[in-house]
Amino acid sequence: MNEKDLYAKKVVERMMQFDYFSQWMGVRVLNIKDGYSKIQITLRKEMLNGFAIAHGGITFALADSAFAFACNSDGKLTVALDASISFPKAGKAGDTLTAEARQISKTKKTGLYLIEVKNQNEELVALFKGTCYKTAIREDWGGVIIEDGCNVQENCVIHMFPGVTVLLKKSAHIGHGAIIHGATIGKNCLIGMNAVIMDNVELGDECIVGALSFIKAGEKFLSRSLIVGNPAKKIKEVTDEMIAWKTDGTKLYQSLPAEMMQYWHPCEPLRELPAEQPWQESLYELWNSFKKKI
Repeated sequence: MNEKDLYAKKVVERMMQFDYFSQWMGVRVLNIKDGYSKIQITLRKEMLNGFAIAHGGITFALADSAFAFACNSDGKLTVALDASISFPKAGKAGDTLTAEARQISKTKKTGLYLIEVKNQNEELVALFKGTCYKTAIREDWGGVIIEDGCNVQENCVIHMFPGVTVLLKKSAHIGHGAIIHGATIGKNCLIGMNAVIMDNVELGDECIVGALSFIKAGEKFLSRSLIVGNPAKKIKEVTDEMIAWKTDGTKLYQSLPAEMMQYWHPCEPLRELPAEQPWQESLYELWNSFKKKI
């Protein structure tokens, strides 16, 4: 086994420690290599649907776990971008299902994987195709400290020069596509989408940085600064109302892991909208709408 494959095995061992759903399914890891995984489960009665065959969500989850192990095997945090599945054959209680994930193509940011799920008779039970996206929180030369309650959204990049530590303090909220490079972000700050925060920037607690803003290297801002522009400048103080609005928004994201652990379960996708479809409650609103009510 080469170094890449040894590293891949260690990555998946670490993932399995915290992958409680794969643990619940009884996943057995058979083989891990760079860009490849092979895992197995035995179908239990609680994994069946009302027709006494394997619930589609279980088969999908097995393939998805194999997908996750294969595309994260290089140690770079990777998430699913798209996935599809076909079910040519049903599984039943007692069947042994084996999912084998192979990397088909890979770019700097994305990867395409094909996962075959077969039963103990080598019959194809499901064919899964997944596209992954590699996030970029890299501490190859320095350090990244993300304190409790932080929310780092999709497509963000966190990096630094050698010997530098990036610090996101408690409840910092980093919007989609933002770049944090060698900076310190204070407690309960909000960084808008696609903002760029450069080296040795220090933001005090409860600052708000506007979307698309560029903060040049070495800038320092006191707590409660509202910062916008390119190059970014403080335009005014963050009010109590602004930070209350920000805090409520972050709390929504902070509540998601516990809600998922409490309510998440395999389900079939809807083929059509039910007549009594409950719509998502409006739990939060844009600042421009919120401030009109103050």
